[in-house]
Amino acid sequence: MAVSDSSSRVSLKVGAAFALPSFTFYIMNGPIVGILPVLYAKERGLDLAAIGTAMLIARMLDAITDPAIGLASDRTRTRWGSRKPYMMVGALLTAIGIRFLFAPPEGVDIVYFFIVYTLMFLTWTMIEIPHSAWISELTRNYDERSKIVTYRTIAAYCGALLVVLVPLLPIFESTAMSLQVMDFIGWFLLVMVPLTMVITLWIVPRGDDRPQTRPEPVGNILSALRLNKPFWFFLAAFTLCHFAVGVAQGLFFLYLDSYLGIGEMISAVYVPSLIVSILTMPLWLKVMVRVGKRTAWVIGMLGLIALSPLFLLLPSGEQSFWPYLFLDIAYTLFYSICLIAPIAMLADIVDYDIFRSGGNRAGQYNAFQTLVLKAIRAIGSSLALIVIGLAGFNVAASQQTADALLGLKVTIAIVPAILLTGAVLIMLRYPLTARKHQILRRWLERRDVRLSNDEGKGARING
Repeated sequence: MAVSDSSSRVSLKVGAAFALPSFTFYIMNGPIVGILPVLYAKERGLDLAAIGTAMLIARMLDAITDPAIGLASDRTRTRWGSRKPYMMVGALLTAIGIRFLFAPPEGVDIVYFFIVYTLMFLTWTMIEIPHSAWISELTRNYDERSKIVTYRTIAAYCGALLVVLVPLLPIFESTAMSLQVMDFIGWFLLVMVPLTMVITLWIVPRGDDRPQTRPEPVGNILSALRLNKPFWFFLAAFTLCHFAVGVAQGLFFLYLDSYLGIGEMISAVYVPSLIVSILTMPLWLKVMVRVGKRTAWVIGMLGLIALSPLFLLLPSGEQSFWPYLFLDIAYTLFYSICLIAPIAMLADIVDYDIFRSGGNRAGQYNAFQTLVLKAIRAIGSSLALIVIGLAGFNVAASQQTADALLGLKVTIAIVPAILLTGAVLIMLRYPLTARKHQILRRWLERRDVRLSNDEGKGARING
């Protein structure tokens, strides 16, 4: 079943089912980015700088695995489509990896962390890249793609919300994040990752995947990427934006727990901000329809630039609870559009490539985007941990040195603002506007009609 023409509308049922993998991913990814590394240091005695280095090396391997999965899914032809088989296998393997990462035994060392961290993200790649490529095949409609990505982002925030609600369960001794909480989440994901994947693959149609009839030479693929000017503008801005986000996200829990000293209030802080973001997500969708995806993304980044330096001003102690709460609500609100707009824009960039070359390389483009997203966020959070570790920040210490606190504040507040400023300047020159994409889409529709008519004539002649 294909839903590829511009008149197609993605139903709520299909959109919600498509978004389910993002729900489980953020239940997994939220702790991995900023919570688990701190808990491995705090409860298992691992060094923060060593953890950051292990994460950095692991993400370098994505440079090989992500493009390989994207290329393989583009070339695969099965009765279930080109994306679904990889996602089901990836879900089964990821669920197993999560259990080992979220429940480290006593006496664990950095080698254990590196191995399970690397293997789990390798298996998740089999889900993430085909899932992102699927968007461009469900519909070509500019606004419908924005709606699909909005569904995904709402699901992602619901997953993040569930993570911060778990410590409030009465089975735990305190409301602080701990490895006991992570173990509970690990068991939950062991069941939910495969289960939600079955629902997604059952309900969502395969879409118009238009697989290559013959494997395309790698040289042709690289040439197509090189000549796609909108892609390189997008990639440069996307890299800077999410490097900034990676730096900040890698330190949020540490800032809350070890600097402000309100780690047990994590649910009280993040539940309101996530609820506000989920409720305002439809507003961002309307903004994208009204002003375009590029402008909406720029608005989000400008908001983050304005908010980031405020982390310098908060004093340690419980008196910063309310200022941090409102700061986090505003930060999460602006960050939402930085998740939605770029993914929707990439599907339009795939259309531009189809227009230029006639081939569908959605998997490869999404492999590049996913590689950059995972790698640059991980590099950002890894380098942030390395920097504050070298500055002398000790998670287990009751008091930090002046250099350690300065390193934490500058890294979480100033570095992201500088990187986001560069991303805004690049995106202001982005060439593939909504008007240009509309013209491009109409050309592709006319081409598809001609091809369909030619195929019909051929069938009648052969009959």
